[in-house]
Order: sequence, then structure tokens, then C-alpha cells
Amino acid sequence: MSARHPRERVLGVLLVAIFASMICVTIINVALPSLRSGLGADDRDLQWVLASYALTYGLLLIPAGRAGDLFGHARVFRLGLALFTLAALLAAFTTTPFLLIATRILMGVGAGLFNPQVIGLIHELFPPEERARAFGRYGAVTALGAAFGPVLGGLLLTLPPDLGWRMTFAINVPLGLVALVLALRWLPASRIGYAGPRADLDPLGVLLLGAATACLMVPFITGTWWLLAGTLVLGLAFALWERAYARRGRSRMVDLRLFSIRSFSAAVAVFTFFLTGTVNVYVIQTLFIQQGLGRSALLAGLVSLPPALVTAWGSSLGSRLVTRIGTRTVPLGLLILLVGIGATIAVMFPVAAGASVWWTRSRCRSSASGWAW
Repeated sequence: MSARHPRERVLGVLLVAIFASMICVTIINVALPSLRSGLGADDRDLQWVLASYALTYGLLLIPAGRAGDLFGHARVFRLGLALFTLAALLAAFTTTPFLLIATRILMGVGAGLFNPQVIGLIHELFPPEERARAFGRYGAVTALGAAFGPVLGGLLLTLPPDLGWRMTFAINVPLGLVALVLALRWLPASRIGYAGPRADLDPLGVLLLGAATACLMVPFITGTWWLLAGTLVLGLAFALWERAYARRGRSRMVDLRLFSIRSFSAAVAVFTFFLTGTVNVYVIQTLFIQQGLGRSALLAGLVSLPPALVTAWGSSLGSRLVTRIGTRTVPLGLLILLVGIGATIAVMFPVAAGASVWWTRSRCRSSASGWAW
């Protein structure tokens, strides 16, 4: 790559966008009680506010990665970042729970588009010997965004009530604009094209996978458990379609043969456990401190800060440990994580009885392993 686009400068642009997307994930946790009073949202509305972003974000990761391969990672990155920033601005001016959910969906679409391009651009621009350090920074910034989201939200919610929760969305606008301007100026032109079988976005595969994922998530919000059967049916249809698609000489969206690789399957299982078992703890804890204990949003955000900061440190530590002890880093990190989650559950009982909420920080050591794998 030319001197005009030094790798470190490009990485900085990418990480600003990642930081904004992670703030969006965690800042909403402390804003939920304010959304309830400010918009008249009920429990189901609040669940959809949380889930709508995660659902659309998750659904787009795979097809967005394919789009980056086909049309250029830098181009798709800019498109996703522009959409994310616009949606954040619209979210700040919503007047009903329905409109907020709609803008959160749009934010999820934007984040889902640009996040896979960050990984693609790191692979494209950094030589193999420098990628571990780049991905270490990626993990650290992800953790820092998660750390400062609740604290920043707590500070913003000290503003007048109707302004405070709106600012938790509007704060993403200047971050997104800065990243977008720098991306337009500094990101190099990406290589376009895909080496291999004839490739497209596999629209039917995207539809089947998206419908299967929705059937898995929606019952936990609406209680319509019969939809879980749709997950199995649609998941099987997706697998059959991908196999048939490959036989036609096309490049399938997901090569299911990857799951026959032991290391890949283990990594997917670990990541699934990590996201399922830890992210929701922050949401429950924040609601417990604000609604259960009647404490402030700022305190709830500050209590979330230590484990997230340790996670950022753990990301850097993990990248170094992998080079020294290899895959043993993964079970070590999982063990520490399990001990921390267990300790968190245990201390909730004395905290509910009147002990300091800072006892919940007993799990902060566990977070050091969160991104180590």
C-alpha cells in the first residue's frame, strides 16, 4: 500500500467506527428506564429496542462480508458507516417506541455492513506478522467502547430527562461523521472481485438464514415458542440450499464444511458462549441497580466500567499469550470467565440485602479473558 495510506492511519479510522458501534451496544443499557418514562415504552418495547439492533446486526455480518469481497471492503465500509450515522441522528428525534425500534434496526443494518469490512481490511492491508497486533487493538477498542458506553450514558442522563436519553443516540453522530470523513479521505481503493466459483450475494441463502435466526430470537421476546420449530425447518432448508448452490458452481454464502474443522467449530462454540453468557449480564445488572436498588444511571455505568477496562487489557494479554501457549489460552480464559460469572451471581444476594454494589466487580478479573480467545 502506498505511503499516502499508511496502515496505522487506516487502522485508526476503522477503530473509530468500531468504537462508535460498541458504544451503541452498551449505552442503551443505562437508558432503558429513561426510555420507559420518556417514550411510554413497556417491557416488550424495551426488549425490541435491545434486540432489533442485535438482530439486524447479526443477520448482516455474513452477507456483508460477501458484499465486501464483491464490491470492495472500503466501499461497503463507507456505506454502512453513513447509514449508521444517519440512523443515530434519526433515533435522537424519535417520538414513539415504534419509531425508535425502526431506527435501531437501521443502525443495526449500518453496523452490520461496516463491521465485517474492518476485519477484511485488516487482512487486506496488514502482512501476516502484523495482523495479531492489529487484531489486538481491535479487541481492545471493542472492549473500551463497551466500557465507556454505560459511563457516558450515565453522564448524559444527568441532563434534563427528555434530552438525556436522546443524547445517548446523538453521541454516535459526531463519532460517525469524523470516521466517515476520514474514511473518504484515507481509505485506499479496495481490491474488488472474488477468486473462486461464480459469486453473488446468494439472496435466497441470506433470506433462509435470516428467517431461521429470527425464528430463534423472536420467541424470547414475544413468548411465541412454536417459532423455534421454524428454526429447525429453515436451518435444514438453508443447509440443503447451500449444498445445491455449490453443486451449481456458485460460491455459497456459508461453506458448512468448515464445521468439520475442529478448531473452527471450537472457536464458534466459545464465541457463542461468550456472547450469550456475558453480554446479557451487563443488561440485567444495570436494570437491577437502577430499578431494583433505585440508584442512578451514572452509578450503574460506573459499576460496568472496571470489568470492561480489564477486558481491554485482557485483549492485549490474550494476543500475547496465544503466541506463547497457543490454544491453551482458550480454556484458561473460559475458566476465569466462569469463575467470574459465578462470583457475580453469588454477590447479588448480599447486594440486594444492602451491601455495596461494588461487590459486583468481583467478576472484573474474569473479563480479562473475554477476548483472549
